[in-house]
Order: sequence, then structure tokens, then C-alpha cells
Amino acid sequence: MDKEHTSKMYRIGPFARHMGVTPDLLKHYEQFHLIESVPSESGYRYYPFSQSARLLAAVSLRGYGFSLREIDGLLGGAEPGEIRRALDAQGKNIEREILFRQAVLAEQRQFSAWLERMSDRRWDCRVEELGALCFLPHTRHWDFLSDDRIYEILKDWTDWMPVVKSCLEIPLSPEPFSARNRDESFWGLILPQSLAEKYAIPLNDAVKRIPGRKWLICDYMISPPFDPERPTLMERLQDELDRRGLAPADTIYNTLLLRTQTDHSGPSVSRLGFFLVPVC
Repeated sequence: MDKEHTSKMYRIGPFARHMGVTPDLLKHYEQFHLIESVPSESGYRYYPFSQSARLLAAVSLRGYGFSLREIDGLLGGAEPGEIRRALDAQGKNIEREILFRQAVLAEQRQFSAWLERMSDRRWDCRVEELGALCFLPHTRHWDFLSDDRIYEILKDWTDWMPVVKSCLEIPLSPEPFSARNRDESFWGLILPQSLAEKYAIPLNDAVKRIPGRKWLICDYMISPPFDPERPTLMERLQDELDRRGLAPADTIYNTLLLRTQTDHSGPSVSRLGFFLVPVC
């Protein structure tokens, strides 16, 4: 090594400690040419003190959420105007991320409250007015739907889960629930139209708009061990409708909040969710 710089060179461990980072971060940043080391004859990495300022600049830009490749470009001589435009664009991404985190926090609180309310019961029903909903189908029976319009926006929808939820659409039929043709049911994603508008979740012609109306909402929790004598969810829903003297006025939606599988070799599956049954 150059003796002139020996006093200003640091092994990777001490340099990382003095800079408040990890050795792995230094190696990672070096792979993207954000910092440079000087190899010794023995093969050890040595970092010049002068690299500390560049490292801090890279860490600072990383804090804004820039990728390492973007940081390399900005530190490579970007003009102030270019830096400002990059920061403004990243600011919009940060605002979007904050909006998403706030939405997820609201969902977490609602789900936690739902679990607490359902802790001493497995079935709970009420009639309630809800605003318009949006449903994006993607699966029919065991096959994905081949509709390009779905996949133009599907990632935007899944990116917003759990605000967006998994849902089974069960069409209105004169047949009893237990006898309905599963081929006529569609799995998809559902969310209130108000949230789609609030969070700018895209809608197109593949999305089914469901007008606001009165619904019978039946929350359920099922978990093993299962009793073969116990009514199925659909049978229980039919019993609930009969007890209330109601009949579905249109398509039913079974929204799944969570599904867990405790035994991959058997049907030990827990399901938490709720039915939306349109009633007059």
C-alpha cells in the first residue's frame, strides 16, 4: 500500500464501526460502486478515510428510498435540477407508501377488533347498509380466467391487500346452496368502491360494480377439530336466512379474511371471514 495513505486507511471492521454501518453493507455498496476499497497484498480490504463522505451521501439518499443503482447515478455527477426532479418523484412514492401504511394500520385495527368480538363465538349475523363494492374475478372453479383486462390491473389490486380482500362470488340460483354448480362461482378480489377511489386503485371493464344496498352480514370462524355432524357454512347460512324469513336478492359474496392450514397432509384448515347476502 502507499505509505502516504497508511494512516488514513481502515480495515473493513473498524471502518464500518466508525461509520455506524455493518461490514456487509460496505461490501454491498461496493458491489454497486458507491464506495471503493483498496486491496492489500494479503487480500484485506482497506477503506480510505475520504470514502466516508461518499458513504454518508449514499446512506442519506438511501433513506429517501432510492435504489442503489439510482444512488450511483445521482452521485456520479447529476445536476441539481436532475436531483430535484428525482427527489420530487421519490417524494410522491413516499406519500403513496405512507397512504398504504395508514390504510393497512386501519385494516389491522379492524381485524383485531373483529377477532376480539368473535373470540367467544363462531357465527354472528346482522343486517346492515353498505356502500358500493367492486369485485375483480380472476378464477373460475380450478382455472384462472383468460381475460387480459384482469391482468392489466390485478397487480395494482394485490399490492393493496389486505385493504383488498379475497372473495368468492356465489351467483343467485334456485338450487339450494349445497347443490349449486361450483363452475358458476368465481374467486376474485373485493373492496369498497370508496376505497378504490380514495387510494386510486384502478378499475376497468373487468371489474364488477356492486351497488350499495342492504346486506345480511354473517361473520364466521371455523377451525379444527371438525365435527362431521356440524352444518357446513352454506347450510348454516341457509338456516340463518330461513330463521329470519329472508332470501338472497342477488349474488352472494364470501369474503375470506384469513385461511390457515395446520396439517398439510389433511383438511385441518381454519377459515375466518364473512358472507355478504343481499336482502330486500
